[in-house]
Amino acid sequence: MKKKNDTFYKILLCTAETIVYNWVVYYIFYKIQPNQEIYLYLNPHPLLFLAMFMGLRYGIKLGTLSSAISCLFFIYIFSILKSDINLFFNFFKYYKYPLLLLWTSFIFGAFRDNHKRKLEIANDQISYLTKKNKELEKDYKVIDKIQAELKKQIIGSDESIISLYDIATKLETFETEDIFTETIGVLKKYLRATNITLYAFDKVNNYLRLKISYGDYESDVNSIYAPECHWFTEVEKERKVIKIGYHPDDVSQPIMVGPLIRNNEIIAVVNIKKMEFDMISEYAFNLFQLIIDWINRALDKATYVENLLEDKYLGDTQLVSSQYFKKRLEIEKRRRYEFGMEYCFISYRSVDLTIEEIDDLVKNTLRHVDIAYYNDKKNTLSFLLPATKKSNSFIFEQKIKDKFDNRLIKIELKNTEE
Repeated sequence: MKKKNDTFYKILLCTAETIVYNWVVYYIFYKIQPNQEIYLYLNPHPLLFLAMFMGLRYGIKLGTLSSAISCLFFIYIFSILKSDINLFFNFFKYYKYPLLLLWTSFIFGAFRDNHKRKLEIANDQISYLTKKNKELEKDYKVIDKIQAELKKQIIGSDESIISLYDIATKLETFETEDIFTETIGVLKKYLRATNITLYAFDKVNNYLRLKISYGDYESDVNSIYAPECHWFTEVEKERKVIKIGYHPDDVSQPIMVGPLIRNNEIIAVVNIKKMEFDMISEYAFNLFQLIIDWINRALDKATYVENLLEDKYLGDTQLVSSQYFKKRLEIEKRRRYEFGMEYCFISYRSVDLTIEEIDDLVKNTLRHVDIAYYNDKKNTLSFLLPATKKSNSFIFEQKIKDKFDNRLIKIELKNTEE
């Protein structure tokens, strides 16, 4: 539409310019002249310069249109002066000027169109080369970063050995939650991952529950239905670290997934969603495999030690002990400090509730990753909700209110660290 408007505007402008110029020539060389026939014999004729100019300005089509208008002016004046129009077509000396005008506009218009065509081709080539140059610059930066990284790995092989020892040392702990925390820290430091998530697998309800997140916490999904998750289905089948291909229905899919296995069952998965490099190098993939293998070995040791120690739950309930709850709270504080991950800490005062009723509340309300602690002496019930924004705590509070109404009274805390 814009192109059509521009063409129409040029036609009007060309026509107006031609008419104005012809009228000026008509007035100067015909109207005010004592011998008006001089208009027919001007050499060179002023209209010839108009034909040159319009051809160079507008090209063949509009240049020819301009010359055609000038020819009509010329023929009109000839008919006034000679009365017999047949003379115009019978003698070359009369019709040579209109022919000259048309040929001049055609030749100069062709020159202009050819020049414009070459200019457009050159501009297209410049645009194409500019685009390719930007792509090459981007590729160069990626390759330069990879080269620097590979150089560092080769030259600093001693440092790499120390790094592997450091990774193994960090995972040498006998607490499952500490292992999870160290896992994110290790991947962040040594794989240079910029977006990592750890989902605990709730086998009973078939859900993946977000436990730890580092990077783009806003885009992470808190709960994922496992059977409908294509990358979890794949890792559950392979039971090893895998690379994830493109999947159009999952914009938040990871690029690598590693299963955390204990007692031959998947208890969690670690997702790397983004890294400093745009592509996954074999070094990064192999190191990720090595780290996941060490984590699984550490989990086996932690499980063995945890089974030897006192049970973290109170009797047959889902309520944890005071010592375990405090430790988990410290772990969540550390995760918030190191990974910027929010958590919620909510306390209630119990009114005429038995421990069995409270345990029933915990079993039917909490997620797989949430924990609850009941203080029998103070008659208080505390909840710790990992990977949960404070702004979303109202959802949990509404569940509590719907189930127990005024039998659980919320204790307002000054901050979540109390």
